[in-house]
Amino acid sequence: MPRKTAYTLVVELERQEGAPVPVAELLHALQDELDGFELYVDTDKGEAHFQLTVAGALTAEDLDKRV
Repeated sequence: MPRKTAYTLVVELERQEGAPVPVAELLHALQDELDGFELYVDTDKGEAHFQLTVAGALTAEDLDKRV
């Protein structure tokens, strides 16, 4: 069985349009969007398939701040 490996991914988001939203709502929407995402990587040994599971989200911003 394949083993699970945890990674840290740093993401910068820039609002393109619309009203500012609380950081907590933004993180929740991002987690919902990414959880279960399937990634395929072509390698010299064939294709590798990964499924992303969001285990949590951290931010330096105040969760009530609107961005």
